Amino acid sequence: MSTAEANALWATRIVDACVAAGVGHAFLSPGSRNTPLLLAFRQAGVPSTVVIDERSSGFVALGWMRSSGLAAALVSTSGSAPFHYGPAVAEADASSLPLLVLSADRPERLRHCGSMQTSLQARLLPELFRSSVDLPAPVDGSESLASCEHALAALGGIYPGPVSINVQFEEPLWDASIDRASHIDHFEQKATLTRGVYDETDRLPDLFFDVGRRGVISVGPPADGLLSFSDEVRMAIRALASRLGWPVLAELHSSLRESEQYILEYPDLTTRLLSESLHQEPPQSVLHFGLFPTSKNVQGVLRAAQSVVHVDTRPGLRLPLDGNLSTYRAAPQSLLTSAEFSERDESNTWTKRWFDTDRRISEVLEKLPRENLFEPNVARALFESMNDGALLVVANSMPIRQTDVWLGYGTRDRITSVARGVSGIDGTISAALGSTLARSEPVWVFLGDLAFLHDVGSLALVKELNAPLNLVVSDNRGGGIFRRLPIAKHPEAFESHFITAQKEVDLASAARGFGVAARDVESFDELKSALDWAAKETSASVIVVKTNSEFDVAEERRVVSALQEALQ
Repeated sequence: MSTAEANALWATRIVDACVAAGVGHAFLSPGSRNTPLLLAFRQAGVPSTVVIDERSSGFVALGWMRSSGLAAALVSTSGSAPFHYGPAVAEADASSLPLLVLSADRPERLRHCGSMQTSLQARLLPELFRSSVDLPAPVDGSESLASCEHALAALGGIYPGPVSINVQFEEPLWDASIDRASHIDHFEQKATLTRGVYDETDRLPDLFFDVGRRGVISVGPPADGLLSFSDEVRMAIRALASRLGWPVLAELHSSLRESEQYILEYPDLTTRLLSESLHQEPPQSVLHFGLFPTSKNVQGVLRAAQSVVHVDTRPGLRLPLDGNLSTYRAAPQSLLTSAEFSERDESNTWTKRWFDTDRRISEVLEKLPRENLFEPNVARALFESMNDGALLVVANSMPIRQTDVWLGYGTRDRITSVARGVSGIDGTISAALGSTLARSEPVWVFLGDLAFLHDVGSLALVKELNAPLNLVVSDNRGGGIFRRLPIAKHPEAFESHFITAQKEVDLASAARGFGVAARDVESFDELKSALDWAAKETSASVIVVKTNSEFDVAEERRVVSALQEALQ
């Protein structure tokens, strides 16, 4: 068997093992050394997308996985190429997403000797991968797949996450005389990912069910990286709230903040306005599900509580709390039957204060004007313009905070997607593109100008694929989030080192440069018109909203002051 034939057979067996492990889509970045892998994916008929930029490819894969629930493979050539997957791998690790990095490499004998396009990629990011394997170059195609299959098993299980398989290939990488069909048998292709089950051996402490106990339920984004909690888990959390009689502080992006009894509409604002009384009487117990909350005010509730029970299947303590945290490896639904529930104390003034404050906040906000370009108004107009079933990808920094704090109740018909694993602003457009590939329907994106610029190159692929992606960019000329931090009072360094104003960049023109339709918006009426325009577009669109971070900070303070006065 020639070297080229051995490469073809070896790559085919690896790809078959990937498919058997649940890989449902391959994101391929062209190169020379990964030729056998590219051809093997093509031969196997695995759905694939070619993405030239490896950094963008990683985030496209993340978006695809969040929407599909399946594992995805990133396929790269050798040298510096796999290092560009780093940010996406970090997010996949923190979000428990089954991302496979399948990198081609030169043979081991070429390492440490100055060979071009050769790097120490075999043990890339060892702390982030659930499993990593360096496969030797094939000699006769008979190498065992045991180590490869063992690594792939880590894509699923109780703690899914990123996996690295580095494959060495000798030249020639391909030969036109190869008769692939004569000696290659494929496994049956099944794109299914088996996730581990909960360990249902734990139960809540009996003290949770004491009448009059001060307690809340907190819900962050799903810890498994998907768009929402399962219906079964959602029902269990609601039932727990009903039986305990506790308020539910659900982040908008948890998919549980709906207009139902015990679920607060404005948990961030409610905890902010109750901060003084909570300092005097903090919660005795908090039952938390999902990732750590985005809201610093809700985070403060967890830190102040006497005891926090985190329901999570992942190993280790997965909330940044000290002293008051315990983690339960239990199915939420199993907790419903873990103890007898006493009758709720409807007169509990501590609990009643939560619901009364939240209701009053809702009443006051309904009466305030919403027709200016205060960034939360932009977010609300976007959310309300979406059709039922639509997906909104929300960038980190201010967009995720503005939506979580100010939008109130969500709806099951309008889903949000966030990347809260490591909470970066990178790859937002690419991730949204991945969601469009998985959903085959329009996807909306709400992001800031810096997040847009960080990933603007991905618009080339958006245009090439004719993806129905609608971007709404809040252009506040730089890092407006820092105006809310103490550093904003620095007399010299703040403007030059933190705001990072992009004064000369025309974002709409940048989008048009990639062939994507774009509009500038400078008033609320123009925003409404632009949203109607984008909804009718059959391809990608960009709406650049001229916001002002100084105005946003002042307006937020004005609204919070109005709420405080109304509650006195």
